[in-house]
Amino acid sequence: MTNGKKFAVERGGYQLNVEQYGSGPYLLIIGSVNYYKKIIPKALHENFTCVYVDHRGFAKSHAAKPVKSISLELITRDIQVICDSLNLTKVSILGHSGHGYMAMHFASNTNIEIVKLIVVGVAPNLSGHMQEKQFNHWSANASEQRKKLLEISMAKLESDIARQPARKFAHICRRLAPMRWKDPSFDELSLWDDVEMNTSLLDELWGEIFRDIDVTQFSSDLNVTVINGVLDFSIAPIETWESIDGAFQSLQLIKLEDVSHTPMLEAPDKFVDTILSVFEH
Repeated sequence: MTNGKKFAVERGGYQLNVEQYGSGPYLLIIGSVNYYKKIIPKALHENFTCVYVDHRGFAKSHAAKPVKSISLELITRDIQVICDSLNLTKVSILGHSGHGYMAMHFASNTNIEIVKLIVVGVAPNLSGHMQEKQFNHWSANASEQRKKLLEISMAKLESDIARQPARKFAHICRRLAPMRWKDPSFDELSLWDDVEMNTSLLDELWGEIFRDIDVTQFSSDLNVTVINGVLDFSIAPIETWESIDGAFQSLQLIKLEDVSHTPMLEAPDKFVDTILSVFEH
């Protein structure tokens, strides 16, 4: 497949878009093609063949009755079909935010050789226990300005969702800006403009599956790298991974100073340098 090619795979009534850019070793980027094309630094394409793939939560539905349930097993099978269509036998994987869990599940259940597994902006799960650690971190370390801005922002969320219920996911992300961005006033809504959203699937993924996930049940052969921003108050701090250090063949924890949940957009040069450093070991 040549650079810049685009195609789609039909799965369960959903059109999963795939786009490939760059040259070098394959790097699979899981999530929404339209979203991650905006936030992944183009410099990454100079070092890797980046394959962006949709999952059903962010995919257009063409069927009258698309499959309305979701699971990590289903997502893994979808990704496997995409990889098979590209004849991929050896890849690295990048999963940001909740897509990190998809990356870990796929890496544990594929016969493809996984070179590196990198998750960014990810806690071990989104359980109540992790939320408690998240809010303790927020309470102790966030500035009073951030806390006030979050209060003001979240007060607008209910009316946002009432006005555009199909865009619920984007509105939640936008209103959590003081927790999710170095600049607590950053408005990320335009990043989601052309991203399809299947609210019932996204609710199930972020509200149930990622809440209940046990990452220690993934393959013990995994070599996992976690990259989290120091200013990311939207998840539990990176130190929460230390309690499960022995679950994988290796677990590398990297804290990035002066960035939050989306370091690839906030500090692209630092992000690319960090990714390249992972491949040096």
